[in-house]
Formats: sequence, C-alpha cells, structure tokens
Amino acid sequence: DRRIKEAEEEAEAERERERLRFEAEKEAEKEALISELTAAKRAAVEAAEAAATAAANAEARERIAVIEANHATLISQKETALLEAMMAIEAISGEAAVNAAYDAAKEIQDLAKAEADRRIKEAEEEAEAERERERLRFEAEKEAEKEALISELTAAKRAAVEAAEAAATAAANAEARERIAVIEANHATLISQKETALLEAMMAIEAISGEAAVNAAYDAAKEIQDLAKAEADRRIKEA
Repeated sequence: DRRIKEAEEEAEAERERERLRFEAEKEAEKEALISELTAAKRAAVEAAEAAATAAANAEARERIAVIEANHATLISQKETALLEAMMAIEAISGEAAVNAAYDAAKEIQDLAKAEADRRIKEAEEEAEAERERERLRFEAEKEAEKEALISELTAAKRAAVEAAEAAATAAANAEARERIAVIEANHATLISQKETALLEAMMAIEAISGEAAVNAAYDAAKEIQDLAKAEADRRIKEA
C-alpha cells in the first residue's frame, strides 16, 4: 500500500511537472513568434516606406520634367513671337523701336519664367504632402494588421492550452485506470493466496482435531477472509 501510494504521488508530481514544462514551452514559442512578427513588420514598413518614397520621388521628377518641358515650349513660343514682332517693328520704326520691343519681350520672358518656377514649387509641395498622407495611411493599415494578428495568436494559444489540458487529463485518467487494474489484480492474487493458506490450515486441523476443530477454523478463516476482502474493497474504492 505504501508503494502504491508513493507511485500515485510520484505520478501526480510528474503530471504537474509535465504541465508546467508544457506551459513554459508554449509561452516561449509565443514570445519567439511575437518577436519574429515584430521584426517582419518593421522590415515590411521600412521596405514600404522606401518604395513609397522612391515612387513619390519618381512621380515628382516626372511632373517637374513635364512642367519644365511646357515652360521651355512656352518660352520658345514667346521668343519666336517676340522675334517676329521685333522684325516687324524694325522694318517700320528702326532700331529704337526694336530695342523697346526687346525690353518688353525680356520682361515678358522673366514673368513667364517666374510663373513656371512657382508652378514647379507647388508641384513639389503637393508631391511631398501626398507622400506624407501615404505614409500615415500605410502605418494605420499595418497597426490594424498587427492587432488582428495578436488577437489570432492569443486565441490559438488559448485553444492549444485547452487541448493540452484535455490531453493531459485523459492521459491521467488512463494511467489511473491502469493502476486500479493493477491494484485489483494484486488484491485478487492476495485473496487467492489467503484462501489457499486457509484451506491448507483447515485440512491440517481436520486431520488432527476432527470436525469441530475444522468448523472453528473455517469460521475464523471466513472472518479473516471477509475482513481482508472489505479492506481491499475499501482501497479499491479510494483509488
């Protein structure tokens, strides 16, 4: 009985150690997974920011190139028109009129260049604002994805822990049933041994003292057998 009790206590302690070890492993796996996901998110954010910056810079360069081309075309057209006007004025009024027309043309050209520069600056500012809006939108999306992933991992961990606890309980129940079966087998063997010993004692007493002694020994043996059986039944019930 003492050894059976020690075995049961050792099995219970082993189950507790196994449960604690399992929980520690799962907690370590969870921490490693969260670290890995955090690193992956950081790398994805950096790559996306770099890509967004490169795309925005390329788009801004394209817009500036278009504006500069339009500006060059506009200046060329104005210069051609001014040159034609200068030639017409020169044919009519001489060099003084040409100089006046040239000064007017130069003023118009300077104004056109200032306007083109202003539009280029506005395009650059708009491109910068668009890049900032895109960055904020990207960060909000990634934060939402992170929250959803953490919720999913928490639910998965809870399900894994519940499944592990159920499996541990089932294993413990099976082990308890096996031990009870061993105890019952030992109990049956013990009763069989006691019955054999009592029968031999009865035969010996009968050979010596006759039927009265046999009856007395049988009654005593029966009482001992009943007590042993009651004790064994009590232990089985406790187990």
